[in-house]
Amino acid sequence: MRAPENEGLFAAVASEEKEEKALSSDPPRIADEALVDRLVEAGVGKLVARKLAAELPEECKHQLEYLPFAENIKSTKGAYLRTAIEQGFSPPKSWQGEQERKRQETSKQARKLEAQHQGELEARRKAELEEQRNTLRTQDPKRWAELTSQAEALLPSLVRSRPQSAMYQASLQTKINELLTAGA
Repeated sequence: MRAPENEGLFAAVASEEKEEKALSSDPPRIADEALVDRLVEAGVGKLVARKLAAELPEECKHQLEYLPFAENIKSTKGAYLRTAIEQGFSPPKSWQGEQERKRQETSKQARKLEAQHQGELEARRKAELEEQRNTLRTQDPKRWAELTSQAEALLPSLVRSRPQSAMYQASLQTKINELLTAGA
């Protein structure tokens, strides 16, 4: 028979060991029910789906994304999916192609939006310059005449020699805009 003081010590040590084991073991993972439902809808059994969703949630999501692109499924979709999750199948080539197509489409949309934005900025800049020219022309005719004279002096001699031509007017407006932009 043990002495009473030893039983208390023995019991305390045994209790500590149980607590350490409980703390050192990983807590059981809880499966995301929405993920379990997706796996079940794809043909995986409920218990297996729950286990896979708890243990390999990210792999489950990847393989569910790849499943519509999987080729040569020799068994059921559910069995294929389970194996794909457990073995970490790489993405099918058709999935990779679809991702590349989406990237290109996104890039194309971004370029289109950037071009549209640049066009809007350019239109706004032109409208501001037009407003500046009109204000200067009506409110400060002397300054307008100086600016026009400066712009004419900057024109190439061939263009300057034909003041009635459309090219003269377009070139003059461009030079006036350049001077206004430069702050002249």
